[in-house]
Amino acid sequence: MIDMLSDRTGVLVVLICVTPDHNYLSCGLAYFMGGLSGSITVGNDEHKYHIKVPEPVAIAVNPVTFSHPDELYKVFYDNN
Repeated sequence: MIDMLSDRTGVLVVLICVTPDHNYLSCGLAYFMGGLSGSITVGNDEHKYHIKVPEPVAIAVNPVTFSHPDELYKVFYDNN
């Protein structure tokens, strides 16, 4: 498990309690600044992932937080 991944500014995307899987990151909580679309790179000193921003974020004006009390939120990535 990785405690936290974020974009290089630490403001646009923050993923908390991250577990990498085959093509997605399981997160305890995922925070995105509203209005982002496409993809963005998140990471820390040891790990980097090019993630797909969830579609609902693009139409949001305010920051969007995804979490689920019973399971982890999946953020898909492409490191090819």
